[in-house]
Amino acid sequence: MPRNARLEFPGTLYHVSNRGNDRAKVFLDDHDYEHFVEILERVRDRQDLRVYHWALAPAGYRMLVETGERPSLAAAMQSLQLAFTRYFHRRYGRSGHLWAGRFKSFVVEKERHLLELGRYVEMEPVRRGLASDPATWRWTSFGAYVFGRPDRITRVDGMFRSLGSDDDARRRAYGALAPTYTEEALAEIDVLGSDEFRRQQIEKRREALRPRRGRPASRPHAARFAR
Repeated sequence: MPRNARLEFPGTLYHVSNRGNDRAKVFLDDHDYEHFVEILERVRDRQDLRVYHWALAPAGYRMLVETGERPSLAAAMQSLQLAFTRYFHRRYGRSGHLWAGRFKSFVVEKERHLLELGRYVEMEPVRRGLASDPATWRWTSFGAYVFGRPDRITRVDGMFRSLGSDDDARRRAYGALAPTYTEEALAEIDVLGSDEFRRQQIEKRREALRPRRGRPASRPHAARFAR
């Protein structure tokens, strides 16, 4: 059975993630992480994406990504995963599926969830038992926010300025955020946002799936939402 096409919209924030096939490791050393970051940087620029928060762990990745005027998230993630798979197989003499299928994603209400969900993303190495403090794990966007340390991927959104009157105050406030999301809950949703935001997303999907002249109607799947 053919897979449903993903619906994408311009200027929309998405939580994006994937892991290794059968939960196998996809990053075996620092060179692997570095190469993934290099590919992500190229794909981000080519597809006009903004990556606000990200984290890499041995078995996968997690990011908050915003689309530009021409939505291209699916193409970007396909390109990213395919390029890294080719590198991985070439380097380690492997073959077969590296990733657990297509990437997973859900829409996020930026104004309501960007910073707190970003902190959740950056806690990935702590949740996986890789570090006791995200500050000690190199492969996240945490340093860009808490230490003002720019990296090749992170774009710090203007909402960060709302956390304080100066950089030190903002960094302290950001570091003190305590996200209450759970992995289980996030795995079950398609949209994270307020009731009004969810209604807007439903209407966007209905409009996008509405039959046009000469085009058969699509059959949307049931959306799952959370506040």
